[in-house]
Amino acid sequence: MARHYHAYRQWRRPDFSKMLNKEDKARMEYNKDMAFRSFVLTWNTDVPELLGWSLADFYDAYKNNGRQLTLALDL
Repeated sequence: MARHYHAYRQWRRPDFSKMLNKEDKARMEYNKDMAFRSFVLTWNTDVPELLGWSLADFYDAYKNNGRQLTLALDL
């Protein structure tokens, strides 16, 4: 009896993550991850500068555990 181990060719799934930009990844993470969604809704709500932030900015802050670099110039 003949055995056919390689009867079907194994295809690799294409990597579609290369087609997504940072805004798309942030939107997908917002829809999928409830922790990220609550991070966006409750993170420093008393700071008015956050009104101009996009979802991608919040995604960068979430990936860095809420830490951000600030430039402090002594003028």
